[in-house]
Amino acid sequence: MHVNTNLISRTAGLSTSFRPSYEGTFEKSSEVVPRNIIFSSVGHNGTNRLSDVRVVQQLLNRHNVIGYSIFLVIDGVLGLKTIKRIEAFQKAIVKMTQPDGRVDPNGRTITVLKITPGFTKTTVTSIKSVKVTYSSSLPSSKQIVSSYAISVIQLALQNADMPQAVITSTIRMPDEQARIMYKNAKKNLKGQFKLYGSTGDEVLKVYKDNQSLPESKIIKLMKEKIEELLKKGRRTSKHVITTSQYKTLNIIDIGVNSTRAVCGKAFSIEKFTKALSDLQAKGYIDKLIDETKKSNTCWHIEVTPDRKSLP
Repeated sequence: MHVNTNLISRTAGLSTSFRPSYEGTFEKSSEVVPRNIIFSSVGHNGTNRLSDVRVVQQLLNRHNVIGYSIFLVIDGVLGLKTIKRIEAFQKAIVKMTQPDGRVDPNGRTITVLKITPGFTKTTVTSIKSVKVTYSSSLPSSKQIVSSYAISVIQLALQNADMPQAVITSTIRMPDEQARIMYKNAKKNLKGQFKLYGSTGDEVLKVYKDNQSLPESKIIKLMKEKIEELLKKGRRTSKHVITTSQYKTLNIIDIGVNSTRAVCGKAFSIEKFTKALSDLQAKGYIDKLIDETKKSNTCWHIEVTPDRKSLP
């Protein structure tokens, strides 16, 4: 899967755009075909996830199978027309002697489907697909997530049938971490002690023991404690890391409320959590912490760039 590194809110442009009409001429299609994999089987006796069926339908529509001109509606619903279209493609293009009407994630059919067909009229259209964006409150200096990690998040979005995710936190400097911890401790100190581990607890104790001091002084003391611990190799938060270290391990928070706002009715905590968990199980995500029900309401993920080849 290729991601435009200059525009992380889009995946790469893909070709296909003309299909034969019922009169035998070419007319432009409003659909574009993503160069992505399917996560589960599609077709006869397949798993038939909505997002996977849509991908297969799009791929089938860009191939011209002689004698079979049915154009599939891209609705993600597996019906007899889609199965018949798979079988026709397998027989005519894949050259299967016994078409099974099923497309598997790593099978022959999906491999051939992803090959650009030899239409005489094609155009490149920018893909209307899933987006990964940064929160407006996140400065450009912290918009440093690798294109690999962006691709991983896009895979999760596609599998969860969600259009967009918003990154709300990446790298943090000690002074910023101190301000965040001060703000949250002031609201709910007990809850913060439950959130952080022993290292974070030491910083929170600085807040607890100095509540009578002015805010600026408390934050300064908390910052100094964070820096002291960092020198000992102890990080108050996974986000507190140097820029060079971040390049080898991307630490990302995806905000629940921000993502809900841009997704609307398509938003689903359950689906997106499962999609991230699946990618963790497959080795694309090093660590996943579900904090959707905690005070910071986010999905915390850690991704090693290029750890595993993307599909």
